[in-house]
Formats: sequence, structure tokens, C-alpha cells
Amino acid sequence: FILRDRQSVRVLSRICTHQACLLQFDSAERELVCPCHGAAFDLNGQLIPGYYLGSLPSLPAYDVRIADGTVYVRA
Repeated sequence: FILRDRQSVRVLSRICTHQACLLQFDSAERELVCPCHGAAFDLNGQLIPGYYLGSLPSLPAYDVRIADGTVYVRA
């Protein structure tokens, strides 16, 4: 996921840290949700308590830079 907040841009993995399912963006709740088991992550990649019983690692973040209006991601 490429997340832009005014002038800053960050990139988070779209792959859940539990079962490697592809996360989906819930625009109403502004969170990243796993369709396989219901875990939800905030837009900083942290697990949101209450959706999943147990703990999961945070979503990996990637290095990102913007040059001449183009977003470059190093995975």
C-alpha cells in the first residue's frame, strides 16, 4: 500500500503477517483488513487490538522516495 499524508509518503506490505493473505483497504474504517481471518492493521502497520485473538508482527514498511513526481519503492 502506498499511503500519502500531505507531503509524506510511506509504503506498507499488502501481505498479512499471519497467513500471507492479501489485505484489503477498508476506507470507512481507514484500516487494512485481512479477509482470511479478520485481523486489522492501522495505517502505520500496527495490529489493531480486538480483531484478532493473539499478536501478530507489524506490517513491513519499505523505503520510498519521490523524484520528479514519481514514487520509487525499494522492497
